[in-house]
Amino acid sequence: MSVLLYGCETWKVTNTLTDKLQVFVNKCLRKIVRIYHQWPNTIRNEDLLHLTEQKRLQNEIKSRKWGWIGHKLRKNR
Repeated sequence: MSVLLYGCETWKVTNTLTDKLQVFVNKCLRKIVRIYHQWPNTIRNEDLLHLTEQKRLQNEIKSRKWGWIGHKLRKNR
């Protein structure tokens, strides 16, 4: 996920962008844990994130943005 979110601190984040990125991340996680989108082998996105111990992408981006803002504020003192 680090490569996918490189530089996200400075992105203009929209709901459309985060939704598309979350779909991509969910597809990758499903491949990693070998859960395919075919019944009966389905799993909810929330359960997938819990199983893989990942945060929602929107929360990760917010966390990185606030960390970057704090870094910039400390640097300008």
